[in-house]
Amino acid sequence: MIDYNGSCEAVIGTDLNNGDHMIEHTKGAKTQLGDVTCITGKGIDFFRMATISMGLRSEARGMRLTRGVSCYALAKREYGLKGNLASVTAQFNALLEQAKQQQQHVMRDPQTGEVTPL
Repeated sequence: MIDYNGSCEAVIGTDLNNGDHMIEHTKGAKTQLGDVTCITGKGIDFFRMATISMGLRSEARGMRLTRGVSCYALAKREYGLKGNLASVTAQFNALLEQAKQQQQHVMRDPQTGEVTPL
């Protein structure tokens, strides 16, 4: 098993700066938390988009995900979307699906180091 010493590089056993894997899951690593997921590079932007999407769904139900700027305002400002909450949510989810197709999710076996796509 791989010992976790606080850095994602130690857990996944690869250089994170090369950008090969955007979201990498390691099952069974010896950590206090159990399985480990490292989000790097463009995966951070994708994860942020997924969080904004969850916020848009929450706002449609009358709840807020943030204290400051609403996810509706973020989506409109940062992605140039126009319309009411329902139409912005639909447009944003289409963008999220496009981004999802470009993401590379992999699973690394901690014993063998073998990487398999998810």
